[in-house]
Amino acid sequence: MKIHQQPETNLRQQKLEEFFHQEKPAKSEASILPKIRCSSNPDINYISPQSLADLLDNKISIEKYLVIDARYPYEYEGGHIQSAVNISSPENLSSILEGSNWENTPIIIHCEFSQQRGPALYRWLRNSDRLQNMENYPALSYPELYILQGGYSEFFKLFENFCTPQSYVTMKDPLHKHDRKKLKSKTCQPRKAYLRCS
Repeated sequence: MKIHQQPETNLRQQKLEEFFHQEKPAKSEASILPKIRCSSNPDINYISPQSLADLLDNKISIEKYLVIDARYPYEYEGGHIQSAVNISSPENLSSILEGSNWENTPIIIHCEFSQQRGPALYRWLRNSDRLQNMENYPALSYPELYILQGGYSEFFKLFENFCTPQSYVTMKDPLHKHDRKKLKSKTCQPRKAYLRCS
């Protein structure tokens, strides 16, 4: 007795064979900037404040990169890393990335200490990228994704000259208590506590 395969099954088998035999030129791992691994957050690529300073000072030759400051606007306005863009929500991040070609470009995210808001935004972008590229796994549109180790706090201590204005407003600044409460609900919040990587 001869069994006939349905056309849908043949098409599915063909797609699976194409997937496993295709060359995958797209990247799936960050490799442009020197990475620091952290045992408490092994899914995150960290870069040192020194690496970011070298990038800003053109000691690392990269034409295009994006620094995302995930802090609240009052923190950003009180002092931020040169060329950083203030984005604290997934919606704002999506609109920035969709408007330009940032694929395969280093994207460096940070918050005050790079413990919660920055890693939450990093993980949101990584998960969103994985979902969009599910059919091309393990390829990613944004493989060059990093977190600044120690956040703005550490960077400011070491490289104040790369900050504008050269000042630092903390998240818990008493002058912005009311703003903080309003903004907290609009930002990318972590689902669990993240440990500081030292």
